Amino acid sequence: MADLQDDIPLATEVGRDDGLPDGPRPAGPGGGYGPPPRPAGELLERARAVLSAHPVADGYNGLPWALRRLPRYDLELGESAVDTDLPRMREGHVGALFWSLHLPDGPGRDRPVTATLEQLDLVRTVVGAHPEGLRLVRTAGQVIDARNRGRVAVVLGPAHGAALDGSLGLLRVLHALGLRVLSLAGTAWAGASGLTRFGEEVVREMNRLGV
Repeated sequence: MADLQDDIPLATEVGRDDGLPDGPRPAGPGGGYGPPPRPAGELLERARAVLSAHPVADGYNGLPWALRRLPRYDLELGESAVDTDLPRMREGHVGALFWSLHLPDGPGRDRPVTATLEQLDLVRTVVGAHPEGLRLVRTAGQVIDARNRGRVAVVLGPAHGAALDGSLGLLRVLHALGLRVLSLAGTAWAGASGLTRFGEEVVREMNRLGV
């Protein structure tokens, strides 16, 4: 082994083809060898370019429930009482929002159908009040069209499975009103032990409708 080690050249003796002059090599960001760190401004511009081509899709946004407690709001001007408004969405290059119709603990939990429909109605009202910034969509093509028109696409859902109240008819009604995402967890027909017969029917109908 000693003979083999003697035959291995030291790192300082190995030729380099990195174009750098002889001598100490510059340290990278972590202290090792590598290119020098880029200026923060350059990285920010690169991030903006990437987001401009590939906008963010927020997969779960609870704005409908948060707006219920506000006497008035204007998402176009900016709204400090909530975490979502159009100026911040534009700054963050948000292209699509999945607006949750879930039911937090508290009022409305004992009447899930009514509470879900009220939130759905509120979403449609909010979108209608901000036509230059938001667009309610139902298909992937409409998401792309909304982006091309400078709008943030709003997708309805997820809603809690309790909103079905044990009825496939309500699932079809919610779909017709624009619902595209339904959460099964926490229902009597979808749990740790799997789906009941009704749960299987729900999933089958969701697949047929495109929820």
